[in-house]
Amino acid sequence: MEYLLIFLFIIICIYLNRKLTGNQRKFLLGAICAYLIVLMGFRYRVGIDTINYSYIFENTIPVSELFDIDLTATRIEPAYLIITSIIREYTNEFWPVQIIMAAITNICVFIFIY
Repeated sequence: MEYLLIFLFIIICIYLNRKLTGNQRKFLLGAICAYLIVLMGFRYRVGIDTINYSYIFENTIPVSELFDIDLTATRIEPAYLIITSIIREYTNEFWPVQIIMAAITNICVFIFIY
């Protein structure tokens, strides 16, 4: 249902895009981006990738040991390993990782679109 709402919202925005000024377009894109970040960041166990990334997060190494290993020799992406290690220092919850990853992905996509 949530995906249908965003799809309809995007269709309406595409139609209204011709009538909006530059600042209104920025606000509209920002609102869509924020909605997608929240939608993707708060998903719960959707797909096998989320479960695998959650398992990696639960077994990640502490930040103090992070730079003692060769980050290129692991099976895990180095940036993801660094981000999860930093977040793991502050919380044992997985949802902040999802929010940050969704934010990085969506912001990069929306910068490209704009």
